[in-house]
Amino acid sequence: MTFHDRRSRGQRGAVAVEFAIIMVPLFLMLIGAIEFGRVYSQLQVYQGGAREGSRCAAVQAAGAAPCTIYGSIQSHLAGYAVPPSVTVAVSGGATATATSANPNPPSCTAMTRGETVTVSWPQTFQLNIPFWSNASITRTIVGVFRCE
Repeated sequence: MTFHDRRSRGQRGAVAVEFAIIMVPLFLMLIGAIEFGRVYSQLQVYQGGAREGSRCAAVQAAGAAPCTIYGSIQSHLAGYAVPPSVTVAVSGGATATATSANPNPPSCTAMTRGETVTVSWPQTFQLNIPFWSNASITRTIVGVFRCE
């Protein structure tokens, strides 16, 4: 028996043990990256919904808007949780709340043309990483357009 054969026999299980030690942090990093990507994707969808809602609010002054602010947000967020209420604020004007009962509150008018309209709401995101404590992140979703 050569020296190489004797040495390799004593370390046969070392590779399995090293893999078991490295696997847990590697697994946590992989799942964490996937989870952060999922939450970031949700954030982008909600930002798009706020942008659509503010675009709808911005064209209200022109009188040719066949959309509702809350309805635009709701249709853009298909498959995601729709916020119960949305704040619609026009700089130089009033602040209103859009809900399913009041989907199109007063926003841009002929007097507020050129001003900005902001549609916003707080949104909570859940990070669920196995073997780690779950985290909640609350972010204000904002969409801004200029009244037309």
